Amino acid sequence: ASRGSVWFKRGVHQIGAEEYDGRAIRFENENLKHIEVGGEPGAVLKGHWNLMCGNGTVTGVELQDVYKLGEDGYGFDEMGDNCLCACGNSSWAFVDCEVQCSGTALRAMDSAEVLWDRVVTGGSDVSIPPPTNWSHVQLPRFLEKVSKHFGHRDPETGESLFKETAMPKFGVTAWGSARVELRSSRVVNMSYNGVCASGNSTILLRGSTLCGSGMAGLYMEGYPDVWVTDCVLEGNYVALSVWGGYTEERLWKTGAAHGEEEDEEE
Repeated sequence: ASRGSVWFKRGVHQIGAEEYDGRAIRFENENLKHIEVGGEPGAVLKGHWNLMCGNGTVTGVELQDVYKLGEDGYGFDEMGDNCLCACGNSSWAFVDCEVQCSGTALRAMDSAEVLWDRVVTGGSDVSIPPPTNWSHVQLPRFLEKVSKHFGHRDPETGESLFKETAMPKFGVTAWGSARVELRSSRVVNMSYNGVCASGNSTILLRGSTLCGSGMAGLYMEGYPDVWVTDCVLEGNYVALSVWGGYTEERLWKTGAAHGEEEDEEE
């Protein structure tokens, strides 16, 4: 159908399609005009949303991603590194929602347009800055850290075994020519950056709060167009970080910004 609506009762609902092991739902029908998704207070929708086309409104529900380990024991399966991915020419609005994940809450790409109105996302504990200077990272050490991190998750359900490992990495990221607007929203306790604007994307922040990020509350790279009005940026490692290009120097400075120089291993 080109238009439709779905209403969820209170409780936890696995929304993914069978072809994605119940872990993802894809909107890829170009004839999709508009869909409305809502629910009673306490309705939780678990699964990754791939918003490839069409438009819709999601109101009054909690959205959770599903993390599962790959067979190698430390890699991702196909889904799980973001909860919402908007791409193509899609246009979606999320109103009065909570988004909880362990990767990126919202990733917008291409020419997608996304509105977050009174949305909250973030971890429930103090954010932890990246542990190393990236210029000194050796591959085995990196894989060891990744393995340890994912060892804190149930390999069958993907659920966090410890409260602090439930913290997401990034709140909102915009790439390409994507346009994202946050109104009266909260991005709290990201392990890395709260809001990231890259490429030629547009970010509008209105009356929102970005706090407790392990790196930057607001990160800009490339040539984005960013507007900030009546917002609060506090308790982040830095409030604002701006870089001009996609270079190894940027990785080095990002890691070294924490002043934790490490000796290279022999």
